[in-house]
Formats: sequence, structure tokens, C-alpha cells
Amino acid sequence: MTEPLPQSVIRPLYMLWLAQTGPGMTAAEIDFVAASKFPIERDWNGGGLRGTSSLLMESLYPVVGPNASVYLLSAGFIGPAAQGTFKITEQGIALLRGTMRQSEGTNAVFKLDPEAPLDYIGLLSELDSLENPLVIDPYFHPYDLEAVVDAMPGVRLITVDRYVEKVEAFQKPKLKASLKQGQFEEILGRREVGDSVAEVIYVPAQELHDRYFLGANRKGYFAGGSFRSNKPTVVMELEPEHASDLYAHYETVATADGAKKLEPRTRPESGEQTEA
Repeated sequence: MTEPLPQSVIRPLYMLWLAQTGPGMTAAEIDFVAASKFPIERDWNGGGLRGTSSLLMESLYPVVGPNASVYLLSAGFIGPAAQGTFKITEQGIALLRGTMRQSEGTNAVFKLDPEAPLDYIGLLSELDSLENPLVIDPYFHPYDLEAVVDAMPGVRLITVDRYVEKVEAFQKPKLKASLKQGQFEEILGRREVGDSVAEVIYVPAQELHDRYFLGANRKGYFAGGSFRSNKPTVVMELEPEHASDLYAHYETVATADGAKKLEPRTRPESGEQTEA
């Protein structure tokens, strides 16, 4: 599959796409991401930038110029936000989706590599076709919840009440069980997508093993590893009857005895008293 632009241009678009609800990125941050080798998702913070810009393969793409931010703005893939920052535009989102959309008529197989962010864009662009989506993953990290909610509004994540390991490739820290639950609850507290609210449901550990993305419309995918993990893996589309059977099974698991739906939690306002 041919990419219309080099990775160094797509890379900051990917970052802006994952953080659509955030404050955006400055031109310096965009150029830093363009010039860096992935993964560096949490490497920038104001004065902490370690790079400046990239030539972005000028010999092959002479219109790009020396700065990814200049090109992306002039091409309409990003637009001004607030206080000198930029956000991805609908045209930029369409570019990402078109770059990675799988050919129709065959079962999709996605190869996910921690050093290839476009892999995840391709997968997420397919998952938006799942109706009333379920994500099944005993090792799901809270740092990934917002990206999945953006791709699948109203998603129900079924996971377990256990700690998660550190993921060096995407700079996700190890979280013990109580901290993991707190992270989930805070994200749920600030994320509502239209009238549909995401859910996180804890179930007994013996109920889960494999990872799946499933929809009520007889569509689904089997994942060989957790989302954005340290090692390369694949995600394979399921046959409709298998997807349907698994969806029905995990719907039962999510409502059975021992299942616990996490409640949204908001951080207390400054000065507000909290219980000891």
C-alpha cells in the first residue's frame, strides 16, 4: 500500500489525531515529532524539545519544504487552534484514513509494530464500523482508553482488576491495580461522546484470555497482543458467525455475577474538600 506522503509528515498528523480533544501542538512540537523516530508520544513539553525540523525527503517531495508544520498548514491538513497551537482538520483525518484503509472484499489483517504509528491508524479507522463495540483485553492499559473511545464512541471495555506492566515502546508506566482503576475512572469522568458514554467493566480474570474487538453487527477482530504493546503483532478479521458468537458470549460475561462496572470520577476542584 503506497503512502501519499512520507512517514515524517504522517507522524505528527497521527499524534494530532490521537489527541483531538487536547490543546493541540505548536509548530515546534510538530516539527520535533516529524524529525524523531517513533515512539516519542510523551517526549515533548515546552522547553524540553530535542529537535527542530526535518528536510522531509525534499528530493522526493519538494513541495514539503524544511518544516512539516509549514507544509501541513499550507496543505490544509492542520489548522490554527488556540495560543499558537494547531489541530488536525477533517482533511487531515481523511488523509490518514485513506492512507491505511484496507482493500474491500478480503478479510483484513493488520500488522502492528510499535515503531510504525500508521499501523494503529489503520486499525482504528476500521474499528469505527463496529456497532455497539466491545473491546476484550485482560491487559488493556488506561493510557489507551481515550484513543479507543475516539475511534469507537460508546465502547465497552471488558478487562480485569489486575496491575498492568510497563510498556516502554509507548512510555506507558506500570500501574498497580488501584492506580489503574483510578486512571480508568478519571478518563470516564471527562469523556462523553455525544449521548453515548464509554464503559469499563471488570470481570473475573478466568473469564478472559484472548483479545478481541467485536461489534453487534457480526463484525470483529482477533488481536494477538494488547493495543500498543512492546512487540509487533497482528490483528485479524473474524468470520461473521464467529464474531457474532463471541459478541454474545462476552455480553453475557459483562453482565454475569462478578462483573463490576467502573463509575466515572472527576478530580476535585481546587480547594474542594475530599474525604479522608
